[in-house]
Amino acid sequence: MKNNTARTSLSPGVPWTLSASPQLSGPAEVYLAAVAPDLELTVLPLCRATEFLPCFDESDICHNIRDTPLLFSHHPAQKLTLGGRCYLVGTVLFFRAGPMGEIVTLTAEDLYTIQQFLESHSVTLMYGREKLCCLCME
Repeated sequence: MKNNTARTSLSPGVPWTLSASPQLSGPAEVYLAAVAPDLELTVLPLCRATEFLPCFDESDICHNIRDTPLLFSHHPAQKLTLGGRCYLVGTVLFFRAGPMGEIVTLTAEDLYTIQQFLESHSVTLMYGREKLCCLCME
């Protein structure tokens, strides 16, 4: 899942490409979002993704947020199946797929969509007095 280019727009519908090399800053930076049971929605640069999800650059486990170019990835061992439903119980990284399948930076609208997704899919499972915040995949 390594990314070598970043796509953005100077104006609507006019894409341009920059190399995502370390010496460039500004529009070339690609941003993702992370969330976890102990972490509120956090925006981070692509270069820090493996700090939040170590298998991010190795794993092909991605899910799509319906009717959007947004994807999310999680660690396969941090999935719980209970009562026929799947729950993600660890860190989840959200990112946007470009037209060629490359990772491109999230937009403000994407963050709003992610917040809506989290509101509709976040659940708290109880075991005795223990609470477990997670995302329901159903």
